[in-house]
Amino acid sequence: MLPDIIEIFRNSGKKTIIDVFGGSGKILLNTDARVKIYNDLNADVVDFFEEVRNNKDAVLEKLKYTINSRELFNRYKEKTEDWTENVFRFFTGICFHLMAWEVVILILQ
Repeated sequence: MLPDIIEIFRNSGKKTIIDVFGGSGKILLNTDARVKIYNDLNADVVDFFEEVRNNKDAVLEKLKYTINSRELFNRYKEKTEDWTENVFRFFTGICFHLMAWEVVILILQ
């Protein structure tokens, strides 16, 4: 379905895309829209994409050297006072759960 959506967007001539059910961001990450609007009900997901937009290299660097362990998974469930750290903890929790580090790094590059 993703290839169909991308093809429809490319053929439309539009420069703005609105992803009303943002989720993984696959649609936005795979289009060449000049303006990309991301929406999701989960504020943690929105925060993560905002952090990637603003600090992509730093996010990738931190993810690259994160150790996958049950101890960290449990520790990262708790919020801190640091917004950037909370975004990182949220996303690493997902990666720990899905065991998807390599996929995530490839998507963000």
